[in-house]
Amino acid sequence: MVAGKSDTRLKGSEAVFLLVAAATTWIGNEFGEGAESSAWFGQTAFGVPLQYALFGLLLIGISPFVLTMPPYSLSTRLRRLGLVPPLLAASVVLAFSLSVAIVRGVPELFADWRNLVVTGFTALYAAKWLAGQSWKRFVVTDLATLYGLLSIPDLVSYALGYGSVVLGVRTTVFEGTSLYLGALAAIVAGWHLLRGNNDMGTMRTALLRVGGVAGSLLVLLSFRRSFWLVWGIGLATLLLLYLRTRNARPARVLLAGLGGAALVFIAVASLGTDNVTARLGSFLPTSTGTYSATNEDHVNDLIDAWSIIEQDPLLGYGIGRRYETQLISAWKTESFEVHNAVLHVWLKFGILGAVTYIWFHAAFIRAAARYRVSVPIAAFVVGQSVATIFGTWPYGRFQMAVFLGLALAIVCVADDGEADVPLLLNRVPERAGWIPR
Repeated sequence: MVAGKSDTRLKGSEAVFLLVAAATTWIGNEFGEGAESSAWFGQTAFGVPLQYALFGLLLIGISPFVLTMPPYSLSTRLRRLGLVPPLLAASVVLAFSLSVAIVRGVPELFADWRNLVVTGFTALYAAKWLAGQSWKRFVVTDLATLYGLLSIPDLVSYALGYGSVVLGVRTTVFEGTSLYLGALAAIVAGWHLLRGNNDMGTMRTALLRVGGVAGSLLVLLSFRRSFWLVWGIGLATLLLLYLRTRNARPARVLLAGLGGAALVFIAVASLGTDNVTARLGSFLPTSTGTYSATNEDHVNDLIDAWSIIEQDPLLGYGIGRRYETQLISAWKTESFEVHNAVLHVWLKFGILGAVTYIWFHAAFIRAAARYRVSVPIAAFVVGQSVATIFGTWPYGRFQMAVFLGLALAIVCVADDGEADVPLLLNRVPERAGWIPR
């Protein structure tokens, strides 16, 4: 059903939701240059990291508004999506790991898991807020549009000769959260282009496409390999899911492919063909050269971590603990995290933690891909999961923990009437009758 014109206007309540989302996911810089002096990160209040204190105050502030929303059972929806078993398993693993950590007397008891609490509260509040809203079917596109538009100032700075520097090459930004969310903007815009949705209104559609282009360029011009993977794998997954849905149109696939190729061409022309070619070649662990300078350390980082895991593969090394490095001592003499998400979780939470981590994300991807409004979230999580083969687990970042909570809430409130059921994930014939349209 095509929405009426009045339905395509941005509602005041959605504008507030988007501003709250942006304030907790985009604004600030957790790991990049100057993080120690930013307003959010590296600061403490009464011994508590300031971002957690502000997050708590935000939840308290919006509680009266959120609690007045119509009743909504998040647990019921999680059960229907098949997410309760992995979440229960994760809770058991966490409780056990905390118990072991307390017995061991570790120095940083909260460091490895506190962002999981942030994700949980974000999902709880956001789902309650979204469930009764008429604009919830637009929230993915509008959030992605906002992220894409927020990329524009960094692109302007880059165009004026500023930006960051990665291995001697001038780039847009180095900080990871904005690049993750820029990739999301590209993926959502790509899905909208493939689906040919016409119920958003001309202005919303135009802004989404501008945001998708801006987010793509922010990522492509960053010269960061892991975020190239998020962008590329995410869009490839999106394309695969689209081809497996009903009424896929080859012409739209061709149009999307040409658009992506044009953006890659712009990035290559700006960064330099030789630079991009060498950087792509550096994906091979055995490659050598200027743009492969970090490869050896990253590989040795995994070997160092595995040598610690081997000491107790069942329980792992334990949460809140640092370990002395061997092969990467010139880079850092002790380490707290691993540049591989699954290995990191195994190190901190044991083998059951690693299995549960994979289980939850597989279930989350499948649940998101069931509904038209959240298919881009499924593609994004696939791209992000592939990228974390070379990067740390996403819940290590406060802002990404908030975003993933938002994503979980959006999947939970997706309507059955919006189901698309990509055949890749559910091969039950449509004639079975129960598949919602």
